[in-house]
Amino acid sequence: MPIILTPLVTTVPTTVFSAMVPEISAFLPGCPDLAIERTVRKMAIDLCQRGRVWTLDLIPIAMVVAEPTYALVPDVSYAEVIDIFDAYLLDSEGDKTPITWKPYKAVRAGHPSWPQDDAGRPQFITTNMTGYASLVPVPDLAGDVYIKAYMRPTTTATELPTWLYAEFQRELFHSTLHELMAMPERSWSNPKLADYHGKQWTYLLSQATIRAGQEYNTDSQAVQMRPLA
Repeated sequence: MPIILTPLVTTVPTTVFSAMVPEISAFLPGCPDLAIERTVRKMAIDLCQRGRVWTLDLIPIAMVVAEPTYALVPDVSYAEVIDIFDAYLLDSEGDKTPITWKPYKAVRAGHPSWPQDDAGRPQFITTNMTGYASLVPVPDLAGDVYIKAYMRPTTTATELPTWLYAEFQRELFHSTLHELMAMPERSWSNPKLADYHGKQWTYLLSQATIRAGQEYNTDSQAVQMRPLA
């Protein structure tokens, strides 16, 4: 059976999705606050899924001998794993070994006896179901696996880390207005403005992906002094 861990309590400041309701509702006459809040959450999930803008260190996996599969558990209850970003093994002797992501089909092709008869020091990590990962070979030693993963809010989340909210408030603003204004036959429907906000959302999403890829910092640039005329 997969090993399941319990999330830890963290002190990362968060902002609730409903915080955007007053700003957005002014553009959507008659739209219920709950519809706005749920749409903000939907677009936050979309932003994280498509833009890969949020990474977290997961709760370390304490390997169990002969157990291949483990739950991927963040240390906050309002997030869930999209993809694994990085992983390494720290064994009981303190030796650190990188673990490489490998697609499940490639694992089955390259390790036909796995997991029934393929024990050893894990070299790869794979999955064929959301929220879980398997180690290849199956662990034959004690140790901890440390994983950094791309995250998204859960479908029941009510909040987002404040730093993420502040960084991508414009993306959430335009994407939410686009989504709701595009709804047909509502008092707040506005196809023309929906198209405008959709174009803003598309552009900002591409910029968000770039910004996250730069780890929220600009590339270093060499500055050369010019002689005075």
